This record gives sequence, C-alpha cells and structure tokens, in this order.
Amino acid sequence: EITQKINYRIPTAVFYFKFKKCSGNHLSVVIQAPSVVKRDADYFFTVIFMNCGDSTAYDVPLGGSVDSVLIREIPGLQDFQANDSKSYTIKRTADTTEDKIILQADIGIPEGFIDGDPTNNTAMAVIKVTDPEPEKTPAPENDPDGPDQPDHPDIPNVVRLRKYHLVTCV
Repeated sequence: EITQKINYRIPTAVFYFKFKKCSGNHLSVVIQAPSVVKRDADYFFTVIFMNCGDSTAYDVPLGGSVDSVLIREIPGLQDFQANDSKSYTIKRTADTTEDKIILQADIGIPEGFIDGDPTNNTAMAVIKVTDPEPEKTPAPENDPDGPDQPDHPDIPNVVRLRKYHLVTCV
C-alpha cells in the first residue's frame, strides 16, 4: 500500500447576500414612565421597541440611557418579526441631586430597511424629582399623651403626661 500526500487547495469564495429593501415598514420606540418620583425612592419605567410593518427586521440597533448612563438591560441588537414589539421594564433609584431625570431611547434603522417614519425612532421622557415631605408632628390637640391640657380641670396643677400616669405639679 502506497500513501502519498496530496497538496490540493480548495478555492475560496466570497459570498455576498443582497436583500431586497423592505418598504411599508415602521420602526418606533416609546417610553412609559412616571411623571414624578420622590428623591431616593425606587421607580420603574418601560421602554417599548416596535416594528409595525409587514417585513422582518434583522440586527436592529437599540439603545437607551438614564441621565446619559447606558441602560445595560437593553440589548445592542435585536431581530424583530413583522408587527413585533420588545419591551424592557427597568428599575432605578432616584438618587440624584438634580430636580429631573432624563430618559432616552432609540431604535436604529438596519441596512436595507426602509422606515416609513423615522421621526419617532427616538423617545425621551423627563421625570420630575421631588423631595419627600418631612413626617408631620401631631398637633397638640391631637396628642393624647401631651401635657398641654389638664385632665382634671377641677383639681389645679394636675396634668396627664402619659396614659394612666397622673402627676401633681407644685
């Protein structure tokens, strides 16, 4: 038996895929967020990316930010079937010193895709941040334990300091 090494090179080929441009499609993004949150409180908002068209969109670039900080829960690229939507609910804490939080989201147009209305491919929402109100102290007339009013008006200098404790003031 004789073996011989054969030096044969398989020719390489470069493949090009050509896609037909998809018309009649519409990509858009919407942010649903509260209008006001209290400082240092948790809040949720939802970003909805949509393909409202008859054709599938591949490798659609998605993005979003909270006060210019990237939202990592949103993937960079996503495929969309016809009439498909993807929603992402995000939880954050309003730990800012500013009076507002700016949310931004955008959906890009992939190559070869014709968007019917690219004006709504970017969404923005502003959340007003308010300081929590301080705890209210009860009014003296509503405070049953307060020493302001005598419990026994007929006995001078007797005031109820705490429930069931009578003290005579000298």
